[in-house]
Amino acid sequence: MRKKQPDRWTTLDETNFLRGLGTWGSATTLPRKKLLENYITSARKRNKWEGVDKSSTIRCAEGMLRAL
Repeated sequence: MRKKQPDRWTTLDETNFLRGLGTWGSATTLPRKKLLENYITSARKRNKWEGVDKSSTIRCAEGMLRAL
């Protein structure tokens, strides 16, 4: 019997990750604004998105940044 493949990371998963970015843990020393700016910069350079909608995710991060 074959092992079940893990579910793919989705656009919703990535959006949920962004919602929590900088809001948990004490190890993060950067403010949420800087983390979102860094995420957007990196996301624009990212090549492998597989099950994630790149443009939707970046727009979401930009909206979160504007809301700060």
